[in-house]
Amino acid sequence: MVRRRKYDISGTRQYLWLAIILLGLSLWFAWDGWFPRASVRQRHPDASDHYYTFNRSVAVLLLSAAAACGYIHMVVR
Repeated sequence: MVRRRKYDISGTRQYLWLAIILLGLSLWFAWDGWFPRASVRQRHPDASDHYYTFNRSVAVLLLSAAAACGYIHMVVR
């Protein structure tokens, strides 16, 4: 008689939480880069300032990292 082993391996939710955190940070950087508040515009009046470019590029990088973590979460679970 052959016994079949049943494994109950649960996936980690670490990638899910990381994806949620990275998505939140990405939205925050995107908001500051593309839709700055009036107080930010007073400190950085020039639209070609590196502040806006940095926030926009970090938003895109964090969004791609959040997508990668979300994908890993879906595959691992």
